[in-house]
Amino acid sequence: SVLGSLVPARVLSHHLVREGECQLVPFSEEYDGAVLFADISGFSSLAEKLAKDLNCAANAAENLSSYIGKSLEMMVQAVCKKGGDVIKFAGDAILAVFPAEKFNSSLEEATLCCVKVALDLLELELR
Repeated sequence: SVLGSLVPARVLSHHLVREGECQLVPFSEEYDGAVLFADISGFSSLAEKLAKDLNCAANAAENLSSYIGKSLEMMVQAVCKKGGDVIKFAGDAILAVFPAEKFNSSLEEATLCCVKVALDLLELELR
């Protein structure tokens, strides 16, 4: 269950042989889907402002780390709730895919859902 919270279901399904037994074998796959890249708007200026306001690099780093963690968690929930898979984190950004197979094999539906999630992410109040 811990592994399932850290690794996309799509990847787990390729590595789990049976319950509790994992076999790590390289694999690749090709499929139709929509891709979403999203980052936290204004993050760099926030980092600079915190460092200046707090006048202490350690406190600024701790506050930034907490902010990123909470923000990314909200972003991941928004993606997963709509059928997407977060496949990568990069600093303050996520990379997610919306496989067409989860949307009646319709690339159009997957793309529409991906766009809706992107719009939902714009509405999140990240604090």
